[in-house]
Amino acid sequence: MNTRKIVKQALCVILASFLMAACILAYLHAGLGSDSLTVFEEGLSKFFHTSVGNAAIMYNVSAVILALLVSRKDVGWTTVLNALCVGPFVNIVEPVLTPFYTLSTSLPFRIFLLALGLGLCCLGCAFLIYGKAGMSSLDAISTGVSERIHQEYRYVRIFFDALFLLIGWLLGGVVGVGSIVSILLTGPFIAAIAKVLNRVLPAME
Repeated sequence: MNTRKIVKQALCVILASFLMAACILAYLHAGLGSDSLTVFEEGLSKFFHTSVGNAAIMYNVSAVILALLVSRKDVGWTTVLNALCVGPFVNIVEPVLTPFYTLSTSLPFRIFLLALGLGLCCLGCAFLIYGKAGMSSLDAISTGVSERIHQEYRYVRIFFDALFLLIGWLLGGVVGVGSIVSILLTGPFIAAIAKVLNRVLPAME
């Protein structure tokens, strides 16, 4: 067992979880729509009258359990660590970042927050890739379902993204231009940033 590699992976997961927490809050304060999971967690928070951080905890714990049921081989310790960190990090950083995120309600500032949220999300996901930290819970679920029903992963993932977006919207989450931007740009930006990280940072070994 390579202890040094495990420590590096854990640090990558923790950093990625922090960036994702800051991303969620930026998207929400922008109020222009966000990625499907953030819309879903926002909807959950409104339905249960709780914080978005607590809603993220509810989703992540449920997603890990479901991932273990449908695709145990794709769930690693990093999957669990990431799931356990994001929600609490949202609760921790919310009082710190909210004063900055609420400096203005003007449209240009909200567009800036949308771009910031997208950037933080992509950077966080890129760090997970750089750290070879394994799949997220949703990716594991999508992979397991695609294997069981013999459909391509991309179609199953699109289905789940659409499902979370719809349920989140029905529960009160905001769907808007930010949701479209997220769908179109998140994947390409993650790939580009991951390439840069792999080029400029030491290899994960």
